[in-house]
Amino acid sequence: MNMNDKIESLKNCLKEFSNYETLVFFTSYVPSLNLNVLRNIKKIFLREIVRKSIDNLITCDTNEIDHSLRYFCAREIPIGKYIGLDIECVVAFKTYRDKCLYNEWLIESYNLNLDEKEKESYIAMKKKQAKMKFEMVPGSVSLVDEKGKLVFFSYVYCDSVLVHDYVTDVSGLNKSLLDDAPCLTEIQDTIKRLTVGKVIIGAAIHNDLKALKFDHPNVEDVQTFYTSTNDNGNKQPISLKRLWLKYFPNHSQLQAGIHSCTQDARMSLLFYKKAIGENFEDVLTEIEQEHSIVVDNDK
Repeated sequence: MNMNDKIESLKNCLKEFSNYETLVFFTSYVPSLNLNVLRNIKKIFLREIVRKSIDNLITCDTNEIDHSLRYFCAREIPIGKYIGLDIECVVAFKTYRDKCLYNEWLIESYNLNLDEKEKESYIAMKKKQAKMKFEMVPGSVSLVDEKGKLVFFSYVYCDSVLVHDYVTDVSGLNKSLLDDAPCLTEIQDTIKRLTVGKVIIGAAIHNDLKALKFDHPNVEDVQTFYTSTNDNGNKQPISLKRLWLKYFPNHSQLQAGIHSCTQDARMSLLFYKKAIGENFEDVLTEIEQEHSIVVDNDK
């Protein structure tokens, strides 16, 4: 694809965002500037934030475009009173000392000629003795407005030395996606700007905000509206996946493999609006559209 074709493709992509007065462009390296790939939020590799108008972006230095960048837009101020939020996490050590201790225990377990099950028990015992706990660290975050439109997505930098498990099969995260991503402080500043005066909606949202180290005065957990009773008679929250299968059994199957924090943010918003009796069809449309784009790109 030559430079003129790239610019033309970029213009076409930006047409659907032409009503936005202010745009934030996230740029990332991809093999080609394909429109479907541009719209596939799950696979964006965040490189840097460029604040420019459409005209300035189109006429910017060609070297910026020549890296086969894809552009994805977010409004400066989301419409409506709700913001859906979700994150995908990696499992990490809290300190470098913990990582060193863990490696020592692994070596000890090998020297003791333990089988896999015995190694797991040995490591678990050592962790308990040392009162060591892993922590869930955000690896990606998505925010959607009350119509389900994506207003912010970013990968989040995490020191790979401290990562114990990227949980790639579920999160879709890996080292290459996070190494060059913005740090958590940058992400916090953006989330703060986008959520001023808004109600943040999410599933187990307090856990997400804790992982993001972010406080907000107005938060709604969608799981408080949907509960089931376990064998002990205690109420427990129902997962987004189970809610989707229950209320939308004839729609596309979601969360079957790798999770999308954008999709989960939309689902949280959808079920919240359903619970309080507000129209959710626009959010449902966004969920179906994202799913169809992901399926098309995975073929």
